[in-house]
Amino acid sequence: MTDTFVEKKIWEEDFCSYIIELAKMKTWAEGYAYGDGIRSCKNTELHDPEITQPVYDFVLDNNIWDFELLAYAPSVQILRYDPGDFYLRHTDWSLNNNRARKLTISIQLSGTLDYDGCDLLIHDGPHEPWIAHRSAGMATLFPSWTLHEVDKCTSGERWVAVAWFLGPQGYR
Repeated sequence: MTDTFVEKKIWEEDFCSYIIELAKMKTWAEGYAYGDGIRSCKNTELHDPEITQPVYDFVLDNNIWDFELLAYAPSVQILRYDPGDFYLRHTDWSLNNNRARKLTISIQLSGTLDYDGCDLLIHDGPHEPWIAHRSAGMATLFPSWTLHEVDKCTSGERWVAVAWFLGPQGYR
């Protein structure tokens, strides 16, 4: 654990496979970001408390920044990255959009060997970015202002669950 992010296992591999199967039955959309060429992936949402509540509990237990968060579990967005897909450097917070987002969580659903490339890179200082662990069930939690990206998927499929935790106002 660092002051920049928290990384811990939240789910077992079998549960990750179960989530992927649930997501496959949903309606999918093209991943959207502000402007063309920033993001390429598919996404859907899951609202099942069996999935959202453990994520919420994990975030409450690991909120080392002590941010004031709203008292509910948000839906979880499932992303699927295919070969050629990516998400350029970005934050999940801005003054104009998503200003209430305080914490971002990314939970790896795919296994380590299921794809090549497509790493979650966290830019937490002037040095090289930190590469999030790729094992199924591993959660990476960080403040939504943190600069991060997903480099290009070169083969296979990367499945990931993401959620954003909101606060009532400002960063407190």
